[in-house]
Amino acid sequence: MKNKILLVVLCLGMASSFWGCSKKLSIENPNTETIDQFWTNATDANEGVVAAYAVFVKPGYNWWFPILYNLCSDEGWSESGFTALANTMQFIYPDYNFLAGSIRGQIDDVWGTAYTGIYRCNQIITYVPPIKMDTVLRNQYIGEAKFLRAYFYFNLINFFGNVPLVLEPNNSQLLKVNSTEQADWQQCLADLKDAETMLPLSYSAAGDIGRVTQGAAHALRAEIYLQLRDYASAQNELQWIVEGPGATLYSLMPDYMDNFTHLAENNKESIFEIQYSNVIPGGDTQGDNVTNESLGSARADFIGPQGVSGCFSDARARRWMINEFLAEKTADGRRDPRLAVTLLYDSTDERGPGFTNVYGQTWTAFYGAGSVFPNNPDYCWFHKYLNDYWRNDEDIFNSPINSRVFRLGDMLLLYAECLNAGGNTSQAYQYVDRVRQRSGLAPLSTVKPGLTQDQFFQQLKHERITEMCGEMTRWLDLKRWGDLDRQSGVDSIAARDPDFKNFVVGKNRVFPIPQKEIDLNPSIQQNPGW
Repeated sequence: MKNKILLVVLCLGMASSFWGCSKKLSIENPNTETIDQFWTNATDANEGVVAAYAVFVKPGYNWWFPILYNLCSDEGWSESGFTALANTMQFIYPDYNFLAGSIRGQIDDVWGTAYTGIYRCNQIITYVPPIKMDTVLRNQYIGEAKFLRAYFYFNLINFFGNVPLVLEPNNSQLLKVNSTEQADWQQCLADLKDAETMLPLSYSAAGDIGRVTQGAAHALRAEIYLQLRDYASAQNELQWIVEGPGATLYSLMPDYMDNFTHLAENNKESIFEIQYSNVIPGGDTQGDNVTNESLGSARADFIGPQGVSGCFSDARARRWMINEFLAEKTADGRRDPRLAVTLLYDSTDERGPGFTNVYGQTWTAFYGAGSVFPNNPDYCWFHKYLNDYWRNDEDIFNSPINSRVFRLGDMLLLYAECLNAGGNTSQAYQYVDRVRQRSGLAPLSTVKPGLTQDQFFQQLKHERITEMCGEMTRWLDLKRWGDLDRQSGVDSIAARDPDFKNFVVGKNRVFPIPQKEIDLNPSIQQNPGW
């Protein structure tokens, strides 16, 4: 599925936003298939599902989701020459329509891309059930669409709060439908409940690897319950993954780095990952809906270090996280090996700048005195998902590294958090220990036994930094923990990330809804404070 999943583009699914309707003469194009002509057999149904997955290659997701999730948290910041981007990371929004990147049209922005995905999922859910085909396969396709619709809404809600809930292919009656954040979450949970019964545990055919499974549905339901701070319900979902049927499917990879390269994709730790490929290079064509569209990930281009060919260096990592990794050595006295995997800075190689590799050169040669890019004490970048382990530059928008959305290491820590929240701190230790011991650290139950519930929670905050840094989870953590809902929490974050000095409690936990969407659909209400 990695190579084929992004190749199909439906003429039925090209609308990039639902809200720009106006009274115009509509003439049917005789050269395109209509809905009645297309949704007729199992092949059409499969192509519809592939088109829904194809949204992940669009800039609105591929470019901006990693930037928003990582840099709006205290993990990262931006010194980009793209002023609107840098401002957004500092909680400054002079343009409500920026959306972190509407450059060439709405398919490039977060809002438009997510609703494009929702529209394609709505088509599948509406038009596939009447098709005469294998029942199990039909249910699988509908289950995939329901998962993907929930995932697109999950991100929209996290970014924008209350968003319009559209559950059918677009028509004029639906354009005025408004919703509430609670109703949006409940629809996501309902979709995922259906998906759990429709999706398989795994896929045997090589061409199907990468499609969503029951495990992915449980993981996303858990994430939603966590954002609702319903720890008991989240625990039930995570239990399926950690102790139930998922325990026979998922296990930690011995080498932590295998989760962030193209050499060990769709491995036993992965629960859901987005498939990217560089086998069909198309250059800078993402978002254009052309046959030679680049199918690669763009993450490395935006997060890669300054001066390296193909890197924009729009995203930088905060150096405070280095101390989190250095706070504790492994059981045999070495540095936490996850530090070198996670962050690229002057001492990624613990021997120092003369040994740290920057795409085939030493840090000293690349950033030392007399270099084109002289060393700056703030230089630090996210290392996960860079291609420097196998080449000396980045190919624009064409990284083959899959994006791991859910993996077992994350789920184990979340399960421990749920157990602790329910007062079962002693039971929670074992799941943190599994994560720590994979990286050579002594069991927490050995080095810090008998922690109180709050002490264990504070330790979990540390464990999530060292395990999950740069994986689009920190913003959700800060929201779930309530750190963004009180001034004392924001002040604490601002001490390590100055961008949060601009953060306004009650306002900046979500982005402003794009003004152009409100202008086109006045029933949409702007978020409080904007």
